Amino acid sequence: MISDGDGHKFTRKDLVLAVANTDGGAHVDPVLDPAYYALTRGESFGIIRVVPTDDPNVFRRVATPSPVAVTLRQMGHETLKSLCPDYSYDGSCHYPGGGLCWMQATITPSTDTG
Repeated sequence: MISDGDGHKFTRKDLVLAVANTDGGAHVDPVLDPAYYALTRGESFGIIRVVPTDDPNVFRRVATPSPVAVTLRQMGHETLKSLCPDYSYDGSCHYPGGGLCWMQATITPSTDTG
């Protein structure tokens, strides 16, 4: 379960269906669900990233990447680990692009069986 800074909650199922059905999986909808849009494009995740500038006392805010892509990648990893007993990831392959350098998560059991 992912909760954003606006109080919206997203299950893994919610994320997979949103990506597959509206955000480029099977097709792209002209309008996305507002909560999903805020999570993936509006920085509602609640993390602020800053980077140093030439002045050591001044930091610049930069966009925070959406947690959706890394969540889907983790689900793929867990699926491979479950289905392929010999699957191993040793960390030697690094993925391009930005990443989250800090993340807080609250694990909430789900009663959803789908």
